[in-house]
Order: sequence, then structure tokens, then C-alpha cells
Amino acid sequence: MELEIKNHLFLVCGATSGFGNAVAEALLKEGARIIAVARTEEKLQALQQLYPYQTEIVTGDVTQSSTIAGIMNIVGNRRIEGALINAGGPPSLAALETSLKDWDDAYTNVLRWKIELTKALLPKMMEHHYGRIVFIESASVK
Repeated sequence: MELEIKNHLFLVCGATSGFGNAVAEALLKEGARIIAVARTEEKLQALQQLYPYQTEIVTGDVTQSSTIAGIMNIVGNRRIEGALINAGGPPSLAALETSLKDWDDAYTNVLRWKIELTKALLPKMMEHHYGRIVFIESASVK
């Protein structure tokens, strides 16, 4: 498939497994450049070795402000075409099994970081009058 995205820059969170890895691989095969984010450095380095001229990596927990700052540092002044906002969900519990701390943790781990990262990316995309953000969430969020 020719998506005409050769050398376009994309951010892929959760790039080393599951949907994130599938999206990263598909973008790379189309000739895109990616900033791959995940917690496991060895897996990120393996992806970068497969596509050394197309892949930049950020090792860290994307729910942390320091990792988001690292992402934005790598983006720098460049145009970013799109982002896959993706990470594992909370533990799957029935509503009556959850505590208020579980809800507080879920806000931090499922929603807050996505707002922070989106707010960081939007000015870049608005500056270039283009950008797409796709959010993927775990079924456990239900």
C-alpha cells in the first residue's frame, strides 16, 4: 500500500508490543520516520536496529511528565504528522471491587498523561496546519 508518508514523522506510544508495535512496523514499512516510545529499552533498540535511519527512541513511562518532556525534546522544531496515543490499561476490576485510590490511579494512568501529551503536541500540529492523533485504549477501561 502506498500511503505517501515517506519521511513523514510520527509518534508511536507503546511501540514495542501489541497495536503500538503493529502501527510502528506499518509506518516504517511505508518509509515513515517514527519516534518510538516504550518502557523497555532493549525492545526499542531492536526496533531501531531494524530501521536505523527511520527510528528515534524514547525509553520511559509515557504516563510520566519527564517522558513527555523527552518526547517533545526529540520532536524539537520538526513537523509531526501524527501520533498514536497508546498504553496499557488499568487492572480489570468490577466497579464494586474498586477503591477510590483505584479511580485516582486510573485517572493518572489512563487519562491525565494523554491530556498532557496532547496539549504538548497540538501547538506543533497547529503551527503546521496539520496533524492527526489516534487514541487506542485497553478493553479493561470499560
